[in-house]
Amino acid sequence: MTNRVALSVVERFAFAGGYEFGTVGAYERLVGRAHFAVDPAGAAQRGITDLDKAPTDGDGLAHFTGDFSILKPADPARGNCRLFFDYGNRGNKRMLQFFNDAPASNDPRTLAQAGNGFLMRRGYTVAWLAWQGDLLPGNGRLLLDLPVARERHGPVTELVRTEYIADRSSIIVFPLSGRVSVRSHPTVSLDPREARLTRRRYPYDEREAVPPENWCFARVEGGTGLDNQGAVQAVVPSDSHIYIPGGFEPGWIYELVYTARDPLVLGLGHVVVRDFVSFLRYGKEDAAGRLNPLCERDRTIEKAYAWGRSQTGRYLRDFVYRGFNADTAGRKVFDGILPHVAGAGRMWLNHGIVKEPPDIVAGSDYTILVPAVDADGNDRAGVRAPMVAAPLGTYCGWNLRARGFGHGAMHEFSASYIPLPETPEERRATGDPRRSILERYQNAEAYVRAITAAARRLVEQGLMLEEDVERAAEVAADWGRPRHDIGLG
Repeated sequence: MTNRVALSVVERFAFAGGYEFGTVGAYERLVGRAHFAVDPAGAAQRGITDLDKAPTDGDGLAHFTGDFSILKPADPARGNCRLFFDYGNRGNKRMLQFFNDAPASNDPRTLAQAGNGFLMRRGYTVAWLAWQGDLLPGNGRLLLDLPVARERHGPVTELVRTEYIADRSSIIVFPLSGRVSVRSHPTVSLDPREARLTRRRYPYDEREAVPPENWCFARVEGGTGLDNQGAVQAVVPSDSHIYIPGGFEPGWIYELVYTARDPLVLGLGHVVVRDFVSFLRYGKEDAAGRLNPLCERDRTIEKAYAWGRSQTGRYLRDFVYRGFNADTAGRKVFDGILPHVAGAGRMWLNHGIVKEPPDIVAGSDYTILVPAVDADGNDRAGVRAPMVAAPLGTYCGWNLRARGFGHGAMHEFSASYIPLPETPEERRATGDPRRSILERYQNAEAYVRAITAAARRLVEQGLMLEEDVERAAEVAADWGRPRHDIGLG
């Protein structure tokens, strides 16, 4: 049986109020739901964990749906016939933010939300599709509704392990997934004696047990009412939350091992992207007989590219590694991919109930290589952005926890920024080995000149656009504010 794709457009409107982006002209945006049907036994889906346990219809097909959004030239003849696919990180649209310098938004509509219009001025069609099936609604995230795997005699169950680290005091509840926006695998039993909770201060410390009477599977609900004891709260049994009345101690690593049930067929995330992009590239009509929205006026997509940041960069690598860059007819899906800040990893996407990886690091020592740094502590290797070539501080790819929060351990994947001393006097008083700001740049104008020169060197090397030199100089003019916002991946 052949896989099926149908696109249901629920909203179609002029993007940015019909603004004309250079020679390409106006853009329009399509918003809707993509409907998929696949044969669990088909060769194109071979290797998808638990797909054989997904419910099927009378034709033997498994069904699932996901949100999609498309930005396309209103006049296809003026576009560049290129599709640029954004793997929304954790359901969020990120491409306009990173390529157009646009403000973050999961519902871009206005000219301001188009940023500098970089992708539009070059005629790209931009597409988004939900691929992560365990996200919960909220904040405009793209959602993919996947089937739950079941055995004939009942639910699929498996032992899983997950960790929780509180970054502040007074946290008493975590979703079992560890993230508010991510669906938890429900526990089979609400009895804490049938699970195991431990804690340790550092990763290689010996685990200490948290007695079952000190925690439970529950959540806390707060009402608006008051009684003579104060604000009203209720502790409600929950198969998707863990509750410690005394609170999770900040910085400690809490590890829960429990028997979970009802895994989603998460590996279908690869299938939806493959079939969706393949249809936009090669399809004429969808399974419902509707015209492919990118095949209007005899124009078709000639090339397709994909970009993913952090988690979705790893997803891209896994997508190619597992062979999904060939569609069901053997045709190429993406002509090029760009994983961004994704490290060297792939995804734990196709593992049923997603278990944490086993503990590493006795008898398995290995060498860790890190970039050499200059006198300011900034990496020498790689593309040196203007803010690094003409710095106001040191940029580090790591951050340490403060006292009382697991002092000395790494703080997840957060980076850090250490400002330079402002004056020679401050440098001497603090013993800072780095030259002060005023020893580098006599005034704000000198700093702007240094940033501009660094930007022009990148343009000469083909690593920066000429149009971005002026933007870099404009940002540098306000040299009193932090040059970079350090955020999570």
